[in-house]
Amino acid sequence: MIRLFYLFLLMLVLISCTEDHAGGPGSETTNGIYAQVLLADGTVAANMGVALRRTNFVPDSTNPTEEMAIPDTYTDSLGLLRIDSAPSGDYRLTLLNTTEAFSTHITVSDTANVDLGEIKLSLPGAIQGQISLPQGASYSWVGVYGLDVLVKTDSLGVFTMPSLPAGDVQLFTYSSHYAEAVADTQVTIISGSTVSWKIAKPSMLLESFEDPTLFRDWYYVISDTGAKIDTTIAVIDRLEFDSDRNSTVFHGTYSAPIGSSVIFGLKMSDSVLDFTALDSIVFYAKGDGKLRVSLENWSGTPGDPNNLKAWTGDYTVSNTWQRLVIKPSDFLTAQEDLSTTGWESVRTKVKQFHIFALLGTEIYLDDIWFYGVKF
Repeated sequence: MIRLFYLFLLMLVLISCTEDHAGGPGSETTNGIYAQVLLADGTVAANMGVALRRTNFVPDSTNPTEEMAIPDTYTDSLGLLRIDSAPSGDYRLTLLNTTEAFSTHITVSDTANVDLGEIKLSLPGAIQGQISLPQGASYSWVGVYGLDVLVKTDSLGVFTMPSLPAGDVQLFTYSSHYAEAVADTQVTIISGSTVSWKIAKPSMLLESFEDPTLFRDWYYVISDTGAKIDTTIAVIDRLEFDSDRNSTVFHGTYSAPIGSSVIFGLKMSDSVLDFTALDSIVFYAKGDGKLRVSLENWSGTPGDPNNLKAWTGDYTVSNTWQRLVIKPSDFLTAQEDLSTTGWESVRTKVKQFHIFALLGTEIYLDDIWFYGVKF
């Protein structure tokens, strides 16, 4: 019955067109976002602030705010949320007033509208936390992907975010031209409460692709017979600016029939590296095939009994950027795949990092982070 009432109200609004509704952040697709918004007490949330941000959105530190989100538009007098069109992609949708809030991840596609049905707001929560600062830094900015909030730590890395929506959020620290996710830790915000949170694991940006002078040791090569790449294009010439990421990224083209692949990789060290404390490998990817990640101690000679390799299963990528998180537990065991010797065999003897691309024609990569280790 509530659902029918909501649809009836929406039809009235569409016919009358007398209320001030959300207009949406673009017109690249034909689909919109709709919901009936209620306050915690069940009454309609009239004129409620609405903010729509990409899930990887990071605010500018030159204009920081402690507000969780700055509204782009508002619900109408009946509490109806209506954004008529939004570019396809992944978003964080946030609704808020001075005392209550709601936030969720949504995906807009070109095949269907996003109908969230009935949304009920609740009291926001807060975080009191501490992070490890970059070497030599006296402070860092801390925010939440997809929200406008950005706060400054003190010299010990301590910070407070006074108002955040209940639910899971992904924190980042802000430094120079890039944002760094704080390991792979989702912090759960509890309505009406303050969460104490601390993480001090080291992290390392392996590659941002922003400085070609530092992009000198990577290679892009054929892994198996049958795969093909254009060998006349140097690996450094495969860097290009991507407007969705607003950064320089790697773009590799290839062909890889079933049973073959190409490798984007790096020899990280001539001596072995101990990755026992590795928390995760995090990077952004898109394309039209599959990829897998590998940590190796590889001599370059196939069949060498001393060759060690831990690789993951295959991850499907699409034409939309996605953040991939690789944990030690994601590497296959020798029992699961005869081509790998497993994480336990290589974790203290790593020399190479590889991303294999297969079953497609192109792969894009950006911002490769290692959490828990530095080398």
